Amino acid sequence: MTESDPRPDPATAADPAASPPLSVVAPTPLEGSEQGAAPVLVTDLASKTLAVKEGQTFLYSDLEGNLDHGGRDGLGLYSHDTRFLSHFRMTMNGRDLVLLSSSAERGYQSHVDMTNPDLFEDEVLCAPQQTINVRRVRAISGDLFERIRIKNYNPFDVTLEVGLTFGADFADIFDVRGMTHRHSGGSHPPAVKDSTIEFVHEGRDHVRRITRIRFGIEPERIDVDAALATAVFRLHLDPYQTRLVAVAIEPILGNEPTNAAPDFDHAVHELRRSYEEWERESTRIVTDNELFNQLLDRSLRDLRAGGVRRGFT
Repeated sequence: MTESDPRPDPATAADPAASPPLSVVAPTPLEGSEQGAAPVLVTDLASKTLAVKEGQTFLYSDLEGNLDHGGRDGLGLYSHDTRFLSHFRMTMNGRDLVLLSSSAERGYQSHVDMTNPDLFEDEVLCAPQQTINVRRVRAISGDLFERIRIKNYNPFDVTLEVGLTFGADFADIFDVRGMTHRHSGGSHPPAVKDSTIEFVHEGRDHVRRITRIRFGIEPERIDVDAALATAVFRLHLDPYQTRLVAVAIEPILGNEPTNAAPDFDHAVHELRRSYEEWERESTRIVTDNELFNQLLDRSLRDLRAGGVRRGFT
């Protein structure tokens, strides 16, 4: 997969049209009500969310690619009507990055471009603002795959501490939507083995659900704080050097196989091939209105993303 390598540009704006137009927001639960407490509220959140979907698995994040809104807006990684990831936040030297642009136009893939604020190490400036470019690219093929590309535009070397924090509440999708309010079972504290993080949940249906997180390079350490786990990567970059951090998040339901792609490159290649084949075999409608043509093309991709394709089970 070939990616562009843009110089950070703070004037670049996020594209609000690249995200899906509707989202479900959970209303405030009513006391003493077990279910049907309040109708679902559908709110336009196109200007501040990204969605990536493939089959029964989809990710709903903010424009920075994070899930750190305390469960509001229904953000999370969902599979089989369960939220397998409710918290995912990236920091650099303890600070949030600055959004340049983001898009999920392809449906099965999203990208987020960001740059850095002033970064300090031991109270000494180590990377001036807008000298580090970060691109987060995601795709879903059974698992959620993310590739984080970090490029140093400084004429000197820098050492960066990248933190990725994860959490999983295993909420039922109807609870997230505010249609039911019930205890869904018990979760264990996150477990760390080598460079893998696992969140385990025993459901009321007696089915074990696991969120397993793997990394392409070994983190320097993994810290566990209550229900959250943070993988810390200490990266040394020479002048103009690029480093990659790969993350794979696997939602596991009982003993069901995930049929996931082996890695990010395989996932993107197979998804692109599948979408191109779907578009070739589908009936195309072309009008003299370019905007309407774009809506038709997006609708065709949405049908494919939802699993409406030959041979899908």
